[in-house]
Amino acid sequence: MKYYVIILVLAFVQITCSQNYELIYKADLKSYKGASDSKNNLSAAQQAFINQINKKNALMSDALKIKVIAEPQENSYQLRFNRLMPVDGLTQGDLKFAMIDISAFTKIDYHNSTAYGYSIILDSLVVASKSQAYFDWEITKDQKTILGKMCYKARPKLKKGLGRSITNGYIPEEVWFAPVLNFRASPAVFADLPGAILEYKTSRATIRAISVKAVTNNLEFEPLDTYKIVNYKQFKKLMKAHYKKIKSKIKR
Repeated sequence: MKYYVIILVLAFVQITCSQNYELIYKADLKSYKGASDSKNNLSAAQQAFINQINKKNALMSDALKIKVIAEPQENSYQLRFNRLMPVDGLTQGDLKFAMIDISAFTKIDYHNSTAYGYSIILDSLVVASKSQAYFDWEITKDQKTILGKMCYKARPKLKKGLGRSITNGYIPEEVWFAPVLNFRASPAVFADLPGAILEYKTSRATIRAISVKAVTNNLEFEPLDTYKIVNYKQFKKLMKAHYKKIKSKIKR
C-alpha cells in the first residue's frame, strides 16, 4: 500500500510538472533595395528614406525577440514577442509594424491543430490558420545543424490558384525543423512538421532560434468566444478596407 501511494504521488508530480520547452528566436529583417539595385532609379531623397528604414530595421532586428512555449503532451504552443519600451530612433509604431513584418501576428496560440493569430490593428479579430488550406509541405534531403541539432529543410508547395500575394510574411519560403525536438513549435503560424521549427524564412525576414531549454511553464490560452474568427483571406480584405478608410479620412 505504501509503495502504491508513492507511485501515485510520483505520477501526479510528473503530470502536473510535465516538461515543456521554451524557444527564443531572433529575426533578421531584410533590407529594402535602393539605388544600388540597377532596376531602381531613385532620387537622393528617396534613397535617404530607404536608408533610414533599413537602419531602423537593423535596430529592431537586434531588439526584438520571440518567445515560444511548447507543450508536447498537448501538441500546442504559444508565441509572444518580448515587451520593449521605445529605444533611441524607434517609436512604438516602428516596433509594432516590425513585429507584423516578422511574424504576421504578434500573438499566436496553437492548439487543436490550428494556429490562432491575434491582430494588433483589428483587435476584435482572430485569424485561424491551417497549412492544409494553403499548401502541402515538401520535406527535402537538405540538412544543417542549428543549436547543435540536425535540421531538415521543408518548403511549402502552394495549392493551385493560390497567388504569391498571400505569402508575404504569412506563408514561409522555407523552414528548417529538428526531428529530435519531437513537438510542435514555430516562430509563426505554421508548425505541422515532425519536429520543432528552428529557422523560418519569409519574404521579409529570417527568424532563427537562439536558445532551446526545458521549462515547467503551463500554457493558458485566451478564450476565443469574445473574438470574431476569420481566415487569412478574409483578414486581408478587412485590413485593406481598414487602410482605405484611414486614407479617406486623411484626404478630408
